[in-house]
Amino acid sequence: MAMGNDPYVVSNLMNVPRMDTAGDDMVATLGYLANLREQEKKKSTIEQSNEQMYALSPELMIKYGKFLYRNFEECWTGINTIAQNVVAGFSVSIENRKYGYVPKGATPEMLEANLQKVLDWHDKVELTEEKLMVQVRNALIEGCGLAEVTTEVYENRDKEGFTFQMDEKNKVKTISQDGNPLPEIPVEAMRYLVLHKLFDGDIHGISALYPMFQTATDLIGVREVNRVLNDIYRAPTWWIEAPEGSDPAQQQNVALALKNRPPDMDIFLPAGYKINQIGNGLNQFHPDELMKNIMDRMFVGLGFPKPLVVPEGYNNQSRQMMDFIIYNRVKPYQIILANYLKKVYKDILGVEGIRIDFREVSIFDSQQKANLCSTIQNNISSMDNLIGNTRDGQQKNTLIKARGQLIEQLSNLVTDGVL
Repeated sequence: MAMGNDPYVVSNLMNVPRMDTAGDDMVATLGYLANLREQEKKKSTIEQSNEQMYALSPELMIKYGKFLYRNFEECWTGINTIAQNVVAGFSVSIENRKYGYVPKGATPEMLEANLQKVLDWHDKVELTEEKLMVQVRNALIEGCGLAEVTTEVYENRDKEGFTFQMDEKNKVKTISQDGNPLPEIPVEAMRYLVLHKLFDGDIHGISALYPMFQTATDLIGVREVNRVLNDIYRAPTWWIEAPEGSDPAQQQNVALALKNRPPDMDIFLPAGYKINQIGNGLNQFHPDELMKNIMDRMFVGLGFPKPLVVPEGYNNQSRQMMDFIIYNRVKPYQIILANYLKKVYKDILGVEGIRIDFREVSIFDSQQKANLCSTIQNNISSMDNLIGNTRDGQQKNTLIKARGQLIEQLSNLVTDGVL
């Protein structure tokens, strides 16, 4: 029986504080991260021993990942762009026997029926690019894209709040969720898309933002210092000389007048006062280079081309180079996603022999196809010359057979592409 949407707790993504609403003092935001650490320290020794492979527990990794995704433009844009490119052009077809797995003895009619079964299921559960994009995005942020998958539903779930009990073979034994009236959730209904992991069978995975957790803390600190110092140094520093014996209250009034002076306001000082200006405002503090270096570290961690979100970057890197970076970033994810879906088709629908394709995300896919086609065509031409110059009948037949195989490979490449 499908569980549907009702028993599940809604996403906790909106519960993560934003830096612009965490209070005027950025210390509130830093305190949020500190509190997460304190919660982690209070865990039992047994729980900590089970998480020795992680610098952060899976639960804490989810909280950190969501925090970075919602509060840093670099992470928001990078994660969304990567996820969109991974699933772009998602389509299914019958697998080519030469390059993929097809069940032994499967006839063309059987394979056609299997494909139609998958397409009908897609329509029924509304499995679209958008739904897969959300699952890939969650896998990048949280380490695992959790989904409830049955013959009736395909729904992404927020992994935060779920508890997984593992057996001695590291397989999921029981699943429960905070706030869910169901005591246990059917194990077979849950599927785990993991893009980064350290060992087979890991259902938690590693957040793609994990390398940036400490970097983000550094950047928050620099932003806070920048805000405070800008408040101090946005106007020049004044050094006031007061005449000997002047009234302290009068001195204070002069200091306040200079501190709160609008840029276009003239101030008349009492007799005997002198003002010396130190510096020229914002030029007294230069945080830009430090912030740039920290953000560069974040882009390295994301594996995302910085010029896509930094306009001046277009002057230094071509669009082809940025496409190449994205191409190498999403291609491994597409392979993982395709294998994941093939297993879903097999387990849920009992269907095999399905090919999964995605849109060519850059000119490099097309170039690779063109280069392979050209190479095969050259080999066919060379084979024609060999056949024409061969007198031995048996050898000629062997060459003709090899030539036919090359022609078939060229046809498959043109029809099915590189993947």
